[in-house]
Amino acid sequence: MKNIFIIFRKEFAAYFISPIAYIFIVVFLVVSCGLFMTNFFLISKTEMRDYFNMLPWVLIVFIPAVTMRLWSEERKSGTIALLQSLPMSSSQLVLGKFFASLVFYITALAGTFPIPIMLSIIGTPDWGPILGGYFGAVFLGAFYLAGGIFISAFFKDQIVSFILTMVLCFVFYMLGTDFITTFIDGWIPQFGSFLNSTLGVASHYSAVERGVVDIRDILYFLSFTVSFLILNIYTLESSIKLHSGRKFAANCVIVIGIAIMINVITNPLHLGRFDLTKNKIYTLSESSRKVMSRLKDVPLEITYYVTPKSKMPTALKTLEQDVVDKLTEFKRLSKNIRITIIDPTKGIEDIEINKEDTTELAKKIQEKMEKLQERGIVPFNAQSIEHDSFNIRRVYSAISISYLDKKDEIIPQVIPQNLNSLEYELVSRIYRMTLNKKPGVAIFSPVEYPDPRMKDPAMRNMLMQMGQKIPFPEDYYSILSETLSQQGYDVKKIDLTKDSPVPEDAETLIVVKPEKLNERQRYEINKAVATGTNLFMAVQTYEYSYSPGNKGGIQVIPYKIESGVNPLLSPFGITVSDQILMDSNHETLMVPSRQDLGAFSVIQNQPVRLPMHVRVLEKNLNKDVSITDQIGSLFYLWGSTLNVDTKKMQDIQLNYKILASSGSKTWTIPHKTEPITDADITPDFHEVEPNQPLAVLVEGKFPFTYEGKEIPAWPKQSQSKNPTMPVEEEENTSEGTAPKIENPPARAIITGCAEMFSDRVITNAGNPLFFMNAIDALTLGDELIGIRSKGKAAEYIGQLSSGAKLFYKFFAVIFVPIVWVIAGVIRTYLRKRRRAMYQKMIVVNA
Repeated sequence: MKNIFIIFRKEFAAYFISPIAYIFIVVFLVVSCGLFMTNFFLISKTEMRDYFNMLPWVLIVFIPAVTMRLWSEERKSGTIALLQSLPMSSSQLVLGKFFASLVFYITALAGTFPIPIMLSIIGTPDWGPILGGYFGAVFLGAFYLAGGIFISAFFKDQIVSFILTMVLCFVFYMLGTDFITTFIDGWIPQFGSFLNSTLGVASHYSAVERGVVDIRDILYFLSFTVSFLILNIYTLESSIKLHSGRKFAANCVIVIGIAIMINVITNPLHLGRFDLTKNKIYTLSESSRKVMSRLKDVPLEITYYVTPKSKMPTALKTLEQDVVDKLTEFKRLSKNIRITIIDPTKGIEDIEINKEDTTELAKKIQEKMEKLQERGIVPFNAQSIEHDSFNIRRVYSAISISYLDKKDEIIPQVIPQNLNSLEYELVSRIYRMTLNKKPGVAIFSPVEYPDPRMKDPAMRNMLMQMGQKIPFPEDYYSILSETLSQQGYDVKKIDLTKDSPVPEDAETLIVVKPEKLNERQRYEINKAVATGTNLFMAVQTYEYSYSPGNKGGIQVIPYKIESGVNPLLSPFGITVSDQILMDSNHETLMVPSRQDLGAFSVIQNQPVRLPMHVRVLEKNLNKDVSITDQIGSLFYLWGSTLNVDTKKMQDIQLNYKILASSGSKTWTIPHKTEPITDADITPDFHEVEPNQPLAVLVEGKFPFTYEGKEIPAWPKQSQSKNPTMPVEEEENTSEGTAPKIENPPARAIITGCAEMFSDRVITNAGNPLFFMNAIDALTLGDELIGIRSKGKAAEYIGQLSSGAKLFYKFFAVIFVPIVWVIAGVIRTYLRKRRRAMYQKMIVVNA
C-alpha cells in the first residue's frame, strides 16, 4: 500500500509541474459547463440531466489527453526500466498511476460544483439524479482511464496513444446506443443486443445518471475497469519476461472474456438497486402497499402476454425483463399475487395465419388469437431495421389482471415509453377492482367557438356577408372526459338543463368554464354540493384574441366572460376576481399569425411572451397537500385570482387550503375592452400584490343557501350549449319550496382558470397531473395520488433578469476556470522564484 501511495503522489504531482494540467482542467470546465449553460435558460429546468448526457462525449476526448503520457512518456524517456527496477510490483505501479489519474479527473469534475449551487439558489432540484449523475461520471471516468492506461503502455508516441484511446472509448460507448444495436441486429439478429448488454457503456451509464444505482451496472463498470488494469499489469510483466505475442493475445481474450461472462450471468438477475430520486420514482410507493393490503385473501392473477425476446425488435428486447422486474416487486407486496408470463405467439411460428386456412392447427391458433382479441389483448406494430431496411413486426406486450368475479382489467400496450407509469396503471386498476362499484363523475363543459369574437352574432353575420366561412363550435375540453374514462371512471357529460341534470349517483361534479349560469343551474350545483357531491370548478373570467397589430407585432384584446359563479360561491366565502391577472413568472405562447409572402399568405406560429401567460412555480404550490405535493409547475393561462373570505368560512365552519398561489411579483389591472398596452404589462406602473390564491381546496358541510326558498324555475329558453342549434321552449313553472337538507361533509376545489385544462393547454407542465390528482382526491381519496405523482413534471426556474442570467452563466462557466488560472500563475511564479533563489545560492557558494 505504501508503494502505491508513493507512485500516486509522484504521478499526481507530475500533472501540476507543467501548465498542462491547468490547461486540461480549464478547457474541460469551459467546454462541458459552457455547452450545458448554452441552452439552460431556454429549457429552464432545475436538473443536470443534459450535462450528464453530454459528459461521455466530452470525456471521450478529455480522458485520452490525461492518460496518453502515463506510460508513453516513460517508454520514450527510458525511465520505464528504472521504474521496473524499483522494489515494487507491476500491480503497484499500475494502481499508483491509475489512482493518480482518477483523482486528477475527480478534481476536474469537482470544478463543476457551481452548477448544483446555482440550481439550489434559483430552484429546488432533486438531488438524487444529480448525485447519481456524479456517481456514474466517476465510474465512467474510471472505465475510460483504465482503458487509456492500458493503451498507453504499448506506444512511445503520445499522439498514437491519444487517438487509439479515443477510438476505444468511442467504440465501447457506441455499442451501448440503440442506433448501433439496431443496426447490428438488422444484419446479425441478437448480436447487437448481446454487445449492448455486455460491452456497451451507454446502456449502463444511462440508468446511473438518472438517479438509479443498479448493482448490475456497478458490476459492469468494475469488471471492465479491473480487466483493463489486469491487462496493463500483464503488459508490463510481458515486457520483462518477454512473453510471446500469441500468449499475450490469448491472455487478453481470457480476461475480457471473463468480464463479458460476468455481465452475461448478472444481466438477467435482479440483484437490487438504489433509487436516489426524491420521490422514489423507480421504487414501489407506500401507496401501492396500502392498496395491496385491501386485497381479500384470494388470488390476484397478473398475466403478462409478451412476444419472446428473440422475436422482438431491438428497441424492445429488454422490455420483458424490465416488466418482469417490476411485477416481481409487486409479488413481494402480497402472498396472494400470482404472476404468469405467456407467449401468445407460441405455435404460430411467425407465420401469419390466413382466416381461410382450414387445417386443424390453424383453426386452434385462430381461435386462440380471437379469444385474446375479445379480451382486449391485441398485437401492435413495432418498427425494426433488418438489412438496412425498415420493417414492421406485430408484437404483444399486454397485461391482464383478474380478481374475484370482476371483469378482467387490461393494460393493452406496455412499452418502454410508459414503463414509468406502469405502477400507477397496475395499482389504479387493482384499486378499482376492490371497489363495490365504478366511481362516477359528471362533467359540465362548454361547446364554443375557437375565437372569442365569434360569440358576437353581429361578427358572425358580418363574416357571412363577406363570404367567409364561420367555424363550428367544438368541445375544447374533450381530453378531460377521455382521460377519466381511460382511468376507469364512469363519466357522464351533462348540459345542466332540465333534461340533463346532475346525476344522483355522481360522486364528483366537474364544472369547467361555466358561462352565464342561470339561477336554476346555481341551485342544482349548490344542492349537489350540499348533499355530499364533491365539486371541481374551473372558472374562466377572461379570454384573449391575438391579431397582427397596426405597427407590427401582436395585438392582444381581452374579452370578459360572465360566468355567473360568484352568487353561487360567495356564500361559501370564495369569489373569483374580475381583475386581469399579471405575473412576472410567465411563459411564451405560440400564436398562429398570417404572414404575407408576395402573392401568397401563410400561417406561422409567432412566439408571444406576456404576463397573462402565468407559470405557477413549485415554490408557489402547497407541499402539505397530496394534490400538489409532487407537481413541478402549472401553466395558468389567462387565469384570475380568487378572493377568500376567511371570516365567513369560519362562521359556516368550512376549512380551506390554498393549493396554488401567484408569484412574488403579481399585479392586476381593471377590466378593459381595448388592446393590452406596454403600461399594462409593466409591474412598475402598478401595485404589486404577491402570492394571490389561484386554486383552493374547501372542506366541510356546505350550506344549502336555497333552503326554505322557492325553487328557481328552469328558464323559458334552455341553455343550449351549441350556439348553432335552436333553443327549445321550457315551461316556467314553480316547483315549490326548497327542502331542508342534512349536509354531509363534502370537498370542493375551486380554481380561477379553465383554459389550463383545455385540449390545447392541458399537456403543458403539471396541468394533467393536477387535474387527475384533484379528481382522484375528491372521488377516491389520496391513496392513488402518491403513485401517479412520482413521475412529476420537472421543476422550472423562476423569471430571471438578463443581468441575473449573465451572472449565473459567468459563475457556472468562468468562475472556477479563473480560479485555476490564478492558481496556475501563482504556482508558476513561486516555482520560478524558488529556482532563481536556488541558482543564486549556487553562485554564492561557488
